[in-house]
Amino acid sequence: MKVLLSTTFVLGASAAVLPDLLNALSGYGFLLGYLANGNVITPNGIAPPLQNLKVRTRLPESKRVKLRYGPYKMPSSNATSEAFDPFSASIAGMSGEKGMVSLTATNMSTPCEECGLTMLQAGLEYADGTQATTGTGAWLHHVLLLAQGPGRQDTVCANDANWTTFGQRIFSSGNERTAASFTDMTYKTPSSAFQINKGDSLAMQLELMNLNPQPQEVYFTLDFEFLPGPRRRDVETATALWLDVTGCGNSNVKLPKGQPASTFSSSGWTAPFSGRMLAAAGHLHDGGTEVKMFKNSQLVCDSKATYGMTNGGAAKPMEPGAAHGESTEAESAHRGHEKIRRDEMDPNMPHIATMSGCASFGIFKRGDTFHIEASYDVGKWMPMEAASGEASTVMGIAVMNVVED
Repeated sequence: MKVLLSTTFVLGASAAVLPDLLNALSGYGFLLGYLANGNVITPNGIAPPLQNLKVRTRLPESKRVKLRYGPYKMPSSNATSEAFDPFSASIAGMSGEKGMVSLTATNMSTPCEECGLTMLQAGLEYADGTQATTGTGAWLHHVLLLAQGPGRQDTVCANDANWTTFGQRIFSSGNERTAASFTDMTYKTPSSAFQINKGDSLAMQLELMNLNPQPQEVYFTLDFEFLPGPRRRDVETATALWLDVTGCGNSNVKLPKGQPASTFSSSGWTAPFSGRMLAAAGHLHDGGTEVKMFKNSQLVCDSKATYGMTNGGAAKPMEPGAAHGESTEAESAHRGHEKIRRDEMDPNMPHIATMSGCASFGIFKRGDTFHIEASYDVGKWMPMEAASGEASTVMGIAVMNVVED
């Protein structure tokens, strides 16, 4: 197992050396949503940085571990300036919310020296291992995970100058914390995997946001399930397609003024190989409703956002104009959502809680073209607020894991 510490570049956030690696048993985490039992609680202490978890597949050689990275300090929710580093800004841009810290990490620990990843899920924890969620004021705004190493290049943006030096994008998550699968989980027997080779490492661009006026310190976690060892002949090769409304850009777009409902479309990407679509899910910011994925202009997957309250209750759409204290939707549209009224401390504030996904949803051929459409309706769901008081920039991303024939 590779145990290199991550090299973290961050302005305004702390990075600490991990304590000695310890093994620990833990519970069972499910495919979607938060990891209810996939953690070790160490009261009044620091949970181990490496934790062995119960596997979700039927192959006896499968392993599952969770790695913790950090700690990372999130500033007060009253902080008006965003902490960031130049490399992070060049990858994903800045969203502009208060209480935000943006950072990058390279040479991150991997779960193995050589293995095939079958599942991957992100999370946030406090020092003792308890989960950090919107209920405790901790927001996993987004993470972009890359595989770096000899010959690594992005699948979709291999010929784009901005991505040739960064590596291969393999995973994305927001606060919905959806698990990604690189295999067909219908029968819980891995038939494909994303291969980690000797010499590979991981890197990430991470944004965290604090909803509390008091600064908080959290650990970012990655839950890996994998098949140890070199590439197996009986396991097919899986890869990730990062489909973005900005194409090969920095993923951030501005909501149009004077238009509560809007849709952003990506350019088309033409597949240079044939294969099967294993799993896909979208990533949106608050205000988003769905990410549609198309093959040759035909809908193949619709990833829909479900909202929940900060306190865990069910969320309801806003009344027209509620974001601005206005009386009519027409007046709200006229104002163009230039200023919003969002109270992150309100336990009834709705946030995206889950993003639906698709699994084992068809084949594609070399020459087929993929594109996505990301929809927002800030007349129904309040967007995140930038330090300026305006709606912050948003994202529209779908990560589709496929098997190469």
